[in-house]
Amino acid sequence: MKIINIGVLAHVDAGKTTLTEQILYQTGVKERAGSVDQGDTTTDSLEIERRRGITVKSAAVSFDVDGLKVNLIDTPGHADFISEVEHALSVLDGVILVISAVEGVQAQTRVLMQTLKELCIPTLLFMNKIDRRGANYGQVRTLIQDLLDPHICDMTVTENEGSENAGVLPADPVSAGWLETLALQDDELLRMYAEDIPVSADRLYEELIRQTKAGKAYPLFAGSAAKGIGVDRLLSCLGDFIPTSGSAVLSTAEDLPPLSGFVFKVIKDSSDEQAAYVRLFAGRLRLRDEVRVISRAGHIRSLKVKQLYALQAGKKTAAGCIEAGDIAVLPGSELHIGDVIGFRSDRIKDFAFHKPPIQVQVLAEKRNIRRCFIRRSAG
Repeated sequence: MKIINIGVLAHVDAGKTTLTEQILYQTGVKERAGSVDQGDTTTDSLEIERRRGITVKSAAVSFDVDGLKVNLIDTPGHADFISEVEHALSVLDGVILVISAVEGVQAQTRVLMQTLKELCIPTLLFMNKIDRRGANYGQVRTLIQDLLDPHICDMTVTENEGSENAGVLPADPVSAGWLETLALQDDELLRMYAEDIPVSADRLYEELIRQTKAGKAYPLFAGSAAKGIGVDRLLSCLGDFIPTSGSAVLSTAEDLPPLSGFVFKVIKDSSDEQAAYVRLFAGRLRLRDEVRVISRAGHIRSLKVKQLYALQAGKKTAAGCIEAGDIAVLPGSELHIGDVIGFRSDRIKDFAFHKPPIQVQVLAEKRNIRRCFIRRSAG
């Protein structure tokens, strides 16, 4: 089975967790979409996440669409938890960047987009909340071109935006002006554009796929995650625009490339047992294997795989083997974020967001000021 690993990124409150819930509902993983306000979302499992309605830790969940297995990682939007986004981006094949049709391009949106462009990660843009009062697709689209990247191709046409009757229709590549955008980075299309030669919608779609996978163009979808508007169109295009991976059927273990995996997430459950999430880039990981582990400091040790789980249809299921391209979950292992399993792959993206040039630390002038206030109040 072909596999892709995607992340959902956004500025805080743009609706990425709501979009994740709607995706899980429309792909049959959940009977209904959870709500951030009600605290019943799948990926926000920590108590602080449910209480405050924000994502703090990256969460991974899996679903199937059109015969494709998709491992989806929901990441925090708050800049305070940017390290969680760094770890997730190290293992992703592509990204859905959510932008609000009301608030538009926000500070964290620009930081994320700049990083995605530097890493050439295929990125799909989803303009959310078109049903909200104040939504303005045209205005926000212009901001996207001015502040994020000019190479935008509309995948949908909005109608009745800013109202409860908002909806989207598929965009026609010819009338949507894809040619003008795609010709900027393709000599043949540029010649056809200059000579006023008609270009078919199929030819334009093929070129958009190529440029999107190369991180040079960005399909722009519109919809409402809360109401499920436009999400089906987004899902139907994942296999086209995001590079897939998956091991070929090999007859012997000798045919396999060396094992290579990267630990991008470590959690502890209610019983305080640790579980490590590993993206496999090459080879095959099997139960009871003895594997090499390289720490971030370069120290090498061996690890016995005593338990092995795969992500499947919104749950973790016991597995005897995990193939390249997929995500393995190893409970009870003493692994840390940044550890490499086997050998380091050149596909592992090692980076960090730029730290702000000015940092501020706020300290109380008197350390016991709060204690004094409490004593006076009690007295």
